[in-house]
Formats: sequence, C-alpha cells, structure tokens
Amino acid sequence: RYSLNPDFTRQYDNWDGKDPHTVFTIGTTSKALVSIGIKDSRILWDGSKIAKIKVKHPGMTDAIIKQVPNIIENPVLVMQSQQADSRIVMFGEVFDANNIPVLAVLELNPTLRGQYDMNIIKIASAYGKDTNPQRLINTSMILYVDPNKNRTDRWLKRTRLQLPFKIQHYGSIGSVTYPEDAVNASIRQNGGKDERP
Repeated sequence: RYSLNPDFTRQYDNWDGKDPHTVFTIGTTSKALVSIGIKDSRILWDGSKIAKIKVKHPGMTDAIIKQVPNIIENPVLVMQSQQADSRIVMFGEVFDANNIPVLAVLELNPTLRGQYDMNIIKIASAYGKDTNPQRLINTSMILYVDPNKNRTDRWLKRTRLQLPFKIQHYGSIGSVTYPEDAVNASIRQNGGKDERP
C-alpha cells in the first residue's frame, strides 16, 4: 500500500488556496518514522496552515509545497522539536525556491474539535530553514539519520552541514514514547539527553 497519498498533488492543484476548512490527507506514517516508535497514523495537513506558510515564507511555492510529503516519507534527518515535546522536525531532499533546505514539523498529538486524536498526525509547518540550521542540529536530540550513508553524505555536502560528533551510526537513534495516561509525547534517547538552549 502507499505510505503517501498518490492523489495529494491533484487535490492540491484543485484547491482554491483560500478555503481554510480544506484538510489534505498526505498519507500514513513512513517506515523511517515507524522505526523511531511513531504510530501508524494518517498524516493530515490543514489548508489554513499551508496558506499561512505561503504568506510568511515566499520561498515555499506551490511546487515546493507539493514536495513536502517526500520529506516525511523519506527523511534524511529527524530530530525532537525544541519547541514542543509532542513535535518532531525533519529535513529531507527538498529545498525551497531560494535553495534553502526545507524543515518539516509534525505534531504527533493534534487536537480535533478540542479533543486529542491519537490516530492522526498533522503537519504543523514546513519552511526553508535559513537561520542557523547547523545550530539546530547541534542542539537538538537526533532521533534518526538515513541509514543510506551515500544519500546522507550527499545531503550534508550540498547543505554544508555536519552531524554532531556524538552520532556514531546512522539509522534509528532515539524513539518516541506515547504515555498511556498523558497527551504529550515524550522522547527518550539511549546514551543522550535532550539539550535545549
């Protein structure tokens, strides 16, 4: 079965770009994300979020927006968000119109009509990370590095970024934990700690 919704591009092209009630189904949790403990869930993207992204980040053109699902399907680097425990952030082989690597943000515990829905994940944002991406990598808990070393090394060379020295191997490094009695996802990582500025 598809992890990605093969109809997303067509549905996006048919959207008027304004209706805030439009919700796109991007697909389901990718193998890479499952490997760090993320539940097999539907991944949604609210049209209202996309409209805000396009206004705030002009480099996120329609063509780039349509590539964002590829980051989630096949990320190069996945990290714990420094803004919220219930979010992860990731880079892939998608660059905005200014050739800046696009950072995708996933909300693992979104609310639906005021209630937490553990069966869905939402794209909270996606934008060209033009302000010190190296610092973000250095100070974040890294959960996953693409085990395809050639692909990862090509991405690092193109972006002129480096992995922290503490990363000794590629693949799944940390994992997401869903507490049974809590709504926020917590993160644990073997041999590491959450370093926040």
